[in-house]
Amino acid sequence: MKGKAAAHLVCYDIRDPVRLNRVHRLVSRWAVMIQYSVYYFHGDDEKVQALCSALRTLIDEKQDDVRIYPLGAQPKWHMMGKALFPPGAGLFGEGPLRNFTVASEEKES
Repeated sequence: MKGKAAAHLVCYDIRDPVRLNRVHRLVSRWAVMIQYSVYYFHGDDEKVQALCSALRTLIDEKQDDVRIYPLGAQPKWHMMGKALFPPGAGLFGEGPLRNFTVASEEKES
């Protein structure tokens, strides 16, 4: 039985450049890159397990580190430093990332 789809953060640290490239290509097909080795993924438990299974075929579990964190129904994002998007722009408009804010915008309020 499928669970309800939810937002997840996928992060990895891959030691070998060949494995890193393979993991990057795989995760890029499933998720949206936020930063190097950090991705936004939206899926139910079945899709999370499918992604995990695919990743296990590519990584060395003794050397590499892959983490998938659930973000909850409506995560509130804060960002500091160089902007990922221009002011007013976001990944999904009214979707799951609608609460994304830039730290400098909060200071002005």
